[in-house]
Amino acid sequence: MLISPSGADKGRMDTNDLLVARIDEEQLPAGASCESLMHRSIYRRHSGIRAVVHAHPKAVVQLAADGSVPDAHRLVEAEQFLGVVGLVERFQSGSLELGVAVAQALDSGFSCVMMDHGAVTIGETMVEALRRMLLLDRLAQMQVTGGL
Repeated sequence: MLISPSGADKGRMDTNDLLVARIDEEQLPAGASCESLMHRSIYRRHSGIRAVVHAHPKAVVQLAADGSVPDAHRLVEAEQFLGVVGLVERFQSGSLELGVAVAQALDSGFSCVMMDHGAVTIGETMVEALRRMLLLDRLAQMQVTGGL
């Protein structure tokens, strides 16, 4: 899997900045993101996916602070594209426990929200996983602002 370096400015990265980590090995490359264990846990549990997006959209984080997730039932296409949006309880950032819990939450859909931490979406391509994250964020914004 490709993983960003710890502390990298994602907006200024290019492909040369990414680190290679093997999914089937325990060793992670030096300087890899502290969330590498979570990404690896997801890939190990969901062998059919090829992309994981982990982000911290403001509206999603706001909902998660109250123990809520974006409601995919608000839009038919969201329900089909996201599936069930899972909610993961609080775990230490970068912990194996967080990784396992997130991977399990993705058993029922293509997205999950971590309390006080952000969200994860998965897909067969990076574009698909990113589109799911953008849709998740849009749903959260609608809930927070009372739209739709």
